[in-house]
Amino acid sequence: MTHLFKQGERVRTNQCVHRLHTGRTGTIRRIFDTGDLFDVLFAGERAPLLMYRDQLEALPPQDQETA
Repeated sequence: MTHLFKQGERVRTNQCVHRLHTGRTGTIRRIFDTGDLFDVLFAGERAPLLMYRDQLEALPPQDQETA
């Protein structure tokens, strides 16, 4: 089953993409109509980058990361 990302959801890269290494975290800022293309703002970046669904994986909510 494919995860349905939501705007504002935290994600990380699951492969090297653009100039980003695997495991780089960011937040979905925009979901395009296809549902498979996203603008993701990564930590330390000035502008969102276009990412495909298969390049991303969801992060657990912050309160569950430390549990």
